[in-house]
Amino acid sequence: MSSAADSVNRVAAVVLAAGGSTRMQAGHKLLLPVNGRPMIATVVDQVLAADFRPLVVVTGFNGDAIIQALEGLPVQGVVNRRWRQGLASSLKAGLQALKPEVQGALFVLADMPLVDVKTLVELREQFTKQGCNAIVYPAHQGRQGNPVLFPRRFFSEIMALKGDRGAQGVLRRHAADSIALPVDSRAVLVDFDTDQDYADLRLKNNR
Repeated sequence: MSSAADSVNRVAAVVLAAGGSTRMQAGHKLLLPVNGRPMIATVVDQVLAADFRPLVVVTGFNGDAIIQALEGLPVQGVVNRRWRQGLASSLKAGLQALKPEVQGALFVLADMPLVDVKTLVELREQFTKQGCNAIVYPAHQGRQGNPVLFPRRFFSEIMALKGDRGAQGVLRRHAADSIALPVDSRAVLVDFDTDQDYADLRLKNNR
């Protein structure tokens, strides 16, 4: 259940699930099973459990199947018809779906299913502790990871991005307004792009 503070300072999540999965021969990676659920559903389950509301899922390639995999979950699907133009187009599609009262947005890569609920909760708590005014990101052994939580004051800068670049440039430009959250797990650095990545995951988890 959301706290009273969260009802005032609403913190949204934007799950980026529009890519074409071009390096995965086994099929659309976001539909492959992880912990008994499609990868996209595993990621969304964790973000919802961390109490991010609203939760927007940006789709593009194979979007109908992505939404079907999330049937019954309280998410808002947004179609990015420009997904082939790169990641920036999905960031913008997600932000455009958010209402003015949203104070911040956590950008979640849909191919990072190992990031746990505890890390997501700590990101949100640190963000609200900073008055919903600072960028907050996880860091493992000094390396910046994902997902990253941006306050509303940087939304316009993200909306100006182009091509296949995410919001890393915005983060670098505003390092003085950013908070690193140290985490023990390297899950914040791990995404799944290839068949070998997925095979290693299945071998590790024996599933």
